[in-house]
Amino acid sequence: MKNVYQTLITILVTTAIFCHSGSVPAQNGFQNQGISAKTDNSSECNCVDPALFDPEKSSTVDTVTCYNWPYNGEDWNVQSITIRTFDENGHVVDAILKNYDIGNDLFTQVRHYTYDFYETGKLKEETWQNWNPDLNGGSWSNMQKQYYEYDEAGKVTFTHSWFSDFNTTEWEDGVKEFYSYNSFDKKDTVITKYWNYIQNDWYYSYRHRYEYNNNMELVAYYKDWANNLAGDFTQNERLIYVYDPVNNQTEEIDQYYSINEWINAEHRVIAYNEQGLEESVFYQNWDPFNNMWDTLVMNREFFEYNENGQVTENLKQANYIMWVNTERTQNLYYESGESKQTLRQTWSSFYEMWQNDEKCDYPEPENISTGFSNFKSLASSGSNIYPNPARDQISVIPGSNHGTIALITTSGELVLSETYTGHEITVDVSAVPSGIYFMKISSSDKTVTEKIVINK
Repeated sequence: MKNVYQTLITILVTTAIFCHSGSVPAQNGFQNQGISAKTDNSSECNCVDPALFDPEKSSTVDTVTCYNWPYNGEDWNVQSITIRTFDENGHVVDAILKNYDIGNDLFTQVRHYTYDFYETGKLKEETWQNWNPDLNGGSWSNMQKQYYEYDEAGKVTFTHSWFSDFNTTEWEDGVKEFYSYNSFDKKDTVITKYWNYIQNDWYYSYRHRYEYNNNMELVAYYKDWANNLAGDFTQNERLIYVYDPVNNQTEEIDQYYSINEWINAEHRVIAYNEQGLEESVFYQNWDPFNNMWDTLVMNREFFEYNENGQVTENLKQANYIMWVNTERTQNLYYESGESKQTLRQTWSSFYEMWQNDEKCDYPEPENISTGFSNFKSLASSGSNIYPNPARDQISVIPGSNHGTIALITTSGELVLSETYTGHEITVDVSAVPSGIYFMKISSSDKTVTEKIVINK
């Protein structure tokens, strides 16, 4: 009877959605960016590494293999492969997804991504195409394209997206976004316009507004509807942020505007570990009948990390009378910090055990097919970086007397760069936020890169 009861609870509570809108850590510490391509019913593997930058893979091609576990199966079935091409700077410039056709024992093309970058490392343009066997005898069909512009400080100022019908290769206007910033270089307003094909003109869609406290912490985000007939905007949704005394974001409250007042919708409570990384997120919906946050149906998730601040496990649970497991994701890494494997499992209350769902295997760094690369390992170059993790300062022994040192985000954005002379340099990172970065040391004859963790 116990198993049947727990199964019923699981069915009831797993309909709730984990809708955390904050920054859930990426599986390998890399920042996720780019077009959200998971918008159809293709069998694309969900755990493919979304990072667009990894200097350790410069001028290489690698293959990520994904598997699924069939119902009542005894072993993994190959689901898909994603072939990624990195340029000389470590940016992904091309990625092709192929699904495995078990009946014909072959891989078939499904999706094609291309990326173009500015010299600064900022993403310039990204394109998503689907394979259409009926178009021109079999060719890539355009689906979505997005273009980015930035100011001198590297802040995005403008985006333009295009869409295309599956059966054509022609691009059609979609959405434009215009960004403005306050005097502290914080995002102030984003105006969104869409192309009205009936009127053959650009129409306003949304206005996004951002409010900050005296510490320049984001305390409210507003999403206003555009009223093109009246020529103004109407309040629609907002998200309120709450912080603790050490500036960690501890709460998020989603509200919607109705009849001249803000109505609660969703509530998230975030807890942190000693390293300042997200440890848990607690989710509640608003109960309008009792005028309180619902304490009957709730969700929560937990994060575990390795010493480099990379997520090793993400556990999700749901509550209806009692807490029950729903799903978990476990991540393995190579010694270099590269992703090794991502495993997704769902909880079976009937069998009271975790059941395999999906996994992705990433190639070993030394087994990547390599073109030209001048990146060398830190150990073999005579360089040294310490401490790692760091807080306010990083000491660097570059292994040469002259060169440059650069700190780069996991999305390829330059944080700081300075020229060095001498055998040991101290780099001030007191103003750099916590996270995972790349330290790149360049001299006349070599370039060395190392992952750095900054914990405040």
